[in-house]
Amino acid sequence: MESMQRNIKTGIILILFAGLLYMFYSITQFFYILFAAVLFAVFFTGCAEWLQKKTRLKYTYALTVVLITISAIIIVGGILLAPYMQQQIKEITETLPKTIAELKQKLMQNEQARNLMQKMPKDVGGLSQKGGSVFSNIGGAFSVMLDSIAYIFVILITGVYLAYSPALYRLGFLQLVKKENQGDFWEAFNRTYTTLKHWLWARGITMLVVGIMSTTGLLLLKIPLAVPLGIIAGLLDFVPNVGPLIALIPALLIAFTEGPESALYVALLYFAIQTLEGFVLTPLIEKEQVSLPPALILVAQLFFGLVGGVIGLFLASPILATIIVFTKVFHVKKIRNDDETAENTDS
Repeated sequence: MESMQRNIKTGIILILFAGLLYMFYSITQFFYILFAAVLFAVFFTGCAEWLQKKTRLKYTYALTVVLITISAIIIVGGILLAPYMQQQIKEITETLPKTIAELKQKLMQNEQARNLMQKMPKDVGGLSQKGGSVFSNIGGAFSVMLDSIAYIFVILITGVYLAYSPALYRLGFLQLVKKENQGDFWEAFNRTYTTLKHWLWARGITMLVVGIMSTTGLLLLKIPLAVPLGIIAGLLDFVPNVGPLIALIPALLIAFTEGPESALYVALLYFAIQTLEGFVLTPLIEKEQVSLPPALILVAQLFFGLVGGVIGLFLASPILATIIVFTKVFHVKKIRNDDETAENTDS
């Protein structure tokens, strides 16, 4: 009887613990989605304010022009890239079997590689017996893709709403704060917006330069799908340190279809671009915009990546910038006020 009660208590504790973990996971996902929407809102607002200064349009009109322009660029770019990608993919599917056969032939010339390949199962078709699990994995991947599209849609729509009425949401949040703290929060919001805007401009310029250099280098090396791979390299450069490594993987895989030498040249190309970015481009741009300590970036990427997965990894740097701003506004300011109060008391 006592053992049964002990088991029941243990089960209840485990269920409650699992519920708390799920609640924590859900809250962190909500926070990441909300912060991503805020980041898009900062980008849209910054572009609209720049256009407003240049054209003297009303803010809402300038923002509408910005959103229409961005949508048009994405749509036209997709239409122009579609035939190119279709042709390149067709060429890859034609050359891939030949490349694999040549690679296998080269491996067979090495004794250790030959022994390893002989131990591998020859009846690859036996995998068809696990067809159910394969289709299950495909279905799971399709479900994840749909969830990702839904999240992106929610993030973009929320970002647009925030961009059209930023003051409304700021004032609404301040109603939840004590009056004596509203000034500090308003200052923190303004400084966070400025910091994130400068950070986005800095990353945007870096991403553009990396994308152009990657595309140009891949075209010169005559690598298939050079333009999409260059775009991927530029987009993933949004994530410092980790993004370029992720971008290198598909580039190497596609370069192998042209031969091992091409893959080596691609690796050297990406290494040269990242060296130029790390030692010349980023310090030059961030000197005029906003700079984050590299060690803190790595720690933030590790922490937020473990807590939130891929989206946490992508948002680690701007979240770190926001934390630094709030720390300066509240903690550092409080320390200074305490020091001033102590000096006045001593005097």
